[in-house]
Amino acid sequence: IERDYRNPSDETLSKLAKALKIPFNELKAADLDSKDPQKLDQEVKIMFSRLGQVTKTDHELLRKHILELADPAEAATQLRLELGNPDGPIDLEQAAEQLGIKIREDRFEGFEGSVVSVGKRKFILVKEGLNPGRRNFVISHELGHFKLAGHDDVGYTCKPDEASFYQTDQYREREADQFAIELLLPTDGVRRNMRGKCSMKLALRLAGEYCVSNHATLMRVVELSRVKCALIVSEGGIRRYFRRSPGFNHYITLKNLIPRGSMAARIINEKCPIEVLEGKKPLRGTISAKLWLEGDVVQKGAMLIEESLSLPFYDRILTLLRYE
Repeated sequence: IERDYRNPSDETLSKLAKALKIPFNELKAADLDSKDPQKLDQEVKIMFSRLGQVTKTDHELLRKHILELADPAEAATQLRLELGNPDGPIDLEQAAEQLGIKIREDRFEGFEGSVVSVGKRKFILVKEGLNPGRRNFVISHELGHFKLAGHDDVGYTCKPDEASFYQTDQYREREADQFAIELLLPTDGVRRNMRGKCSMKLALRLAGEYCVSNHATLMRVVELSRVKCALIVSEGGIRRYFRRSPGFNHYITLKNLIPRGSMAARIINEKCPIEVLEGKKPLRGTISAKLWLEGDVVQKGAMLIEESLSLPFYDRILTLLRYE
């Protein structure tokens, strides 16, 4: 499916043409040449070297038409402004139409999302059956590949671990993630709704309003929070990664078991109401900070509010920590 695959078989092209609902001959004849990344980098260097010679007006115009595309968040903000929706829930079909992109869904098996250009026609392919929050994130991620500078030289096929809320090491996939998060959960809109607070209830409400997954919304709320808080993501009872607000200075040891005595441990051991096990509501409680946090910076007797939410389909628990 990717555009940098130079010699696809006729069988592969036939399947792709069927998914895109275009004639086989049109796809067969399509010009799929990509731009040389080194040449692109050189052009960018030349552009920046000349910025000192332009006027303030020129600089603002360059920023509007070119430079914002180099920053994922600014590119997403610019697209929202073009759509006349700076900070509310976004209509992704409208956004795709604005960019001249068609969205196609089918029973794909090897990926969740892909971007394809056939001549002047552009498509986003999406795996059928994704939950609404995940579907929106995948589409937004793929829109980022179309919109961002430096992403137009190859095609992209994104697997679940590549479009995954900042957890990829591939810089273009990470940029597309950043674009998606800002497009779905704009900074100004989320901060206005937070009003200086951070809680599981707030994050779940925002997830519903913006039609984004609970996982992605919690990551965003913690990232933008002025409250000292952290989100820990555990899978199979093991702490996999965490995200913390700017004011939360503690480190959380990863690859360890969920600590005994925590709300998350009660979920693992099924010592909680059925609606918690089914992920319908979080389990909340006050715990010793030393259960999750380590180091001398943890004050003696310090307590944390823990809210843990089960995602049984993924064998995952999202744990939000904050000081009382």
